[in-house]
Amino acid sequence: MWRIRSWFTGRWYPCRRDTNRGSATLISGAMMAAVITVICIAFISLRYLYSVRRAGDVAVVAAALAALRSEAAENLAYGEYQLSKPAAVAVFKSALQENLKLDSSLRPLGDHCITTPVTIEEISVYNPEDITAGLTCSCGTAIRKTSIHVIVSYRVRIPGLHGLLGTESRLRIHKDVDNHYLINIA
Repeated sequence: MWRIRSWFTGRWYPCRRDTNRGSATLISGAMMAAVITVICIAFISLRYLYSVRRAGDVAVVAAALAALRSEAAENLAYGEYQLSKPAAVAVFKSALQENLKLDSSLRPLGDHCITTPVTIEEISVYNPEDITAGLTCSCGTAIRKTSIHVIVSYRVRIPGLHGLLGTESRLRIHKDVDNHYLINIA
C-alpha cells in the first residue's frame, strides 16, 4: 500500500517527494473557497434586495396609476383633468395596501420580507391649476401634467450574511406618475 502511494505521489509531484507543501496548498484552497462562498452569498443577497426594490417600485406605480384613475376614466384620454386630492390619496393608500399585502395601518401581513410599517413620507397631487412653468417636485423632477408625487419608505430583511450586510435594509422609493395616454381629436 505504501509503495503504491509513494509511486502515485512520485509520478505527480516528482520535485516534491519529501516536502510538506501539500498542506499549504490545501489551506490556501480552503481559504479561497471560503472567500468565494462569502462573495457569492453577498451577491445573492444584493440581487434579492434589488428584486424586492423592483417589486416595491411596481407596487407604488400601480397604486399611483389607480389613484390617477380615481376620477372619471373617460376624462383621462382627453388630456388635462382634475383629481380630487383626498379621493386620490385614499385610492393610493388602498391600492398600496393591496399591492404590498399590508393591513389598514400599512403593516405587513403574515410572513413578509417587509419588517416595518410602510411610511408614506410625501404624497402630492398636482392638478392643472397647480402646474406652472418650471414646477418641480421636492426631489427635482419636472411636473408638466396632472400627476402624483409619492415617496414611500420601509425596511426589508436581508436573507444572508447578517453580520456583513446588517439584518435589515431601508428602501426609499420616489415616483412621479402621470398619464401619458392622450387622444387627439382634430
